[in-house]
Amino acid sequence: MIGVSWPAAAIGSWRWRSPMFARVQVAPSTLLAILVAVASYHLATRISALGLWPDGTAELAGRAALSAAGKADPTALLASYPPLPYILLMFGELLGRPLGLDPVALIDALLFGGLAARYGRSLTNRGTPTKTVLVLILLLALHPLSIAAVAQGPQTLLLVWGCWVLGRGMMDTRTITGINDTIALTLALPMLAMTGAQGAVIAVGTIPFLILGVPRDLAERHYVGTYVVLLFPLLFSVLCLFALSAILLHTPLAVVIWDAYHVVHTDASQSWVIAALAPVVTAGVAVIAVRVSMTPAVPHALRESAVATLAGLMLASILVGASGIVGNPGEILIPTLGFVAAVSTRWPAAKMRQAGGWILAGALVAALVLLGTGAELDSPIARIMAGRSGAMSADRALGRYLAGRQDVMIDALAHPAVVAARGSADGLLTSRAPAFGVSVIAHRVFAPAVAVREHRPGESDDAISRSLPHLFEQGLPGYRLAFDQGGWRVWARTERSELP
Repeated sequence: MIGVSWPAAAIGSWRWRSPMFARVQVAPSTLLAILVAVASYHLATRISALGLWPDGTAELAGRAALSAAGKADPTALLASYPPLPYILLMFGELLGRPLGLDPVALIDALLFGGLAARYGRSLTNRGTPTKTVLVLILLLALHPLSIAAVAQGPQTLLLVWGCWVLGRGMMDTRTITGINDTIALTLALPMLAMTGAQGAVIAVGTIPFLILGVPRDLAERHYVGTYVVLLFPLLFSVLCLFALSAILLHTPLAVVIWDAYHVVHTDASQSWVIAALAPVVTAGVAVIAVRVSMTPAVPHALRESAVATLAGLMLASILVGASGIVGNPGEILIPTLGFVAAVSTRWPAAKMRQAGGWILAGALVAALVLLGTGAELDSPIARIMAGRSGAMSADRALGRYLAGRQDVMIDALAHPAVVAARGSADGLLTSRAPAFGVSVIAHRVFAPAVAVREHRPGESDDAISRSLPHLFEQGLPGYRLAFDQGGWRVWARTERSELP
């Protein structure tokens, strides 16, 4: 059995005291969580500088930047899907921009640092020795899935948070039966559903196993009523989102169009291969936590809750892989990190020395699984360490070209990734600018420069391409071609020199 030892026992009782705040005490686990948040912010800023954010993260960041700059209607964006990461990124824009901080990296740091702090607090409340808590926080922070979650962006970290809340709710409601634990269990489902398509599938996959997360006598006497209580927040939040979409976007199903499009355009054969591998890699990591929870010192009810949560995640992983929402098994595996962390907080304090060794072994298993399944989650990290940028996508190339340039007309709401790569929406003439509206109505360009994308089969054109269908190929009299790359062209007035 692998154990965790700590020679510097004095660190376990250390507290920070300031002469100005004599009563303020910061626990070592909290201080370590702050350091984890700072490291996460540094990693995320490097990802942003090298252009390694996934397309979904870049689009969410661009939408938030447009709303914060007043270039898009925030109420309409709130009705789009997914709302939860968009709201957090809006908060990052409003808080981070005035302070000179990267909004996406700021939210990344707050989410991951908060998870580390909450994890350490839960272990401390269980009576775990401080030195063991510090080691487990470090193992959580250095876990390959944790680094991959930070590299994927706030949406993936919210998935980890959702699985953490779900795991804690499943186990604590069964063993403690407190009102706060029941609330956590019921709120975990809408939290997952509002995070994105993968979170929604995880929420649906765990529904058949929710009954195992409540006390047995309650489940036997009030089976239907228990499910009504557990599912009411999820159903209510989904209906509210549909109603908001019907009011603001004039169709209740507009919230699912974007994700449905990407699912339809995924290779079906690859999806079924992922669906077959997903439960295997999920069990390969999560079984580490369940194995320790099967020790005689763990109550029988806790064992059932842990197995039920694992079964729900395995079913959800099959559904996610079959639907084609996620491109490789490694990405499906990331949310299970929250479940493993939640289960580890419920181990008896006397077993935590063994638990640290099991988590360390789980980290090694996860790394081997990622390599064995061909997942490329380590590629962004390798590029960051080497200082190399990722492949230059068309939207990112245009955004980098437009950085610092003013008065460029573009349908930014249809291409938010361009705004994210540009770094700001200031200076763009978007759909809310008078020049944009007049140009679309009059079928003429009144802006100093205009960015237009070529027509792509199977995709709808943006407002500029619909109004001026020949603009991409033929341009306009008095305008010259200033940029041509990756299906994007920028036409600028010849008498102006702002866009060399």
